[in-house]
Amino acid sequence: MPSAVHNREVDPNVKDFLFLNAAVLALVVFYILRRRPRSALKYSVKPGPKGDSEKSGSSQESTFGIKTPAASSGAAGYQGKTLNVIFNYNGHSWDAYEVLGVPAGSSLERVKSALEEGLKQVDPESRVFLETAYQAILTHLKS
Repeated sequence: MPSAVHNREVDPNVKDFLFLNAAVLALVVFYILRRRPRSALKYSVKPGPKGDSEKSGSSQESTFGIKTPAASSGAAGYQGKTLNVIFNYNGHSWDAYEVLGVPAGSSLERVKSALEEGLKQVDPESRVFLETAYQAILTHLKS
């Protein structure tokens, strides 16, 4: 008894379909492999020629027109002060200003009023969290 599998021919439409799919797949792979990766946008904050810092006063302009503070030794040596105060509570890092709902670097009076408002609105268990954020800000301002 001859096997039916060995004698069966593949339909010409199926052969054309498989050939067309293989050709499209090959073109897609070729396109992906040939495409060059895009370079990242570079932001340069290098100081300009000598004398630019005297003309612009206490700030220098970057390539995008954004003014950045200039240190006495040039913008390359400038190290800005961080406004955010990060503290750890219950195993997580938190920004103290965000916890109290005020912008980073806010005045102590604004932080105190935000703490008082927060203490009125939260349950007793969360008061410790708000007070810890306030203490982190106070410690940061003293240093």
